[in-house]
Amino acid sequence: MIFTSVLFFSLCVVLL
Repeated sequence: MIFTSVLFFSLCVVLL
């Protein structure tokens, strides 16, 4: 799902 992918990407960015 696109929304889930966006959330996952945002989480990765925050962790970086």
